[in-house]
Amino acid sequence: MECITAQLSIKTCRELLDIQTRETMNQYLKTLDLFGSKRLGWEDLRRILELQTFLGLKHGRNSKSDFCDYTSEELATDFANHGINIEERFNRIQNKFLIRQKLPQGGQPIQERYKNGD
Repeated sequence: MECITAQLSIKTCRELLDIQTRETMNQYLKTLDLFGSKRLGWEDLRRILELQTFLGLKHGRNSKSDFCDYTSEELATDFANHGINIEERFNRIQNKFLIRQKLPQGGQPIQERYKNGD
């Protein structure tokens, strides 16, 4: 996999993580003490992914404060117990980002645009 060192806008992170509202994103950022940041790194995005996934494991029971109390080992164990591979999910998100970066303005790879007669 390519080494990705880009800093991401909050909006890009929201899109990559399929977070529907700014309110939800802001809550996640506040939980992780990232609120007010203009750009996020990949490790920040990974933490948001972990938080988002954690909250979805036991919907209504897991809380943001529970997440903050967990160690990384406890999170890994909890994810494994639920059959969730965070590394795989994170890699898919990075790949989605790379593909988006390689697409020209029209949203299709250049070869596909010419095949369609554009």
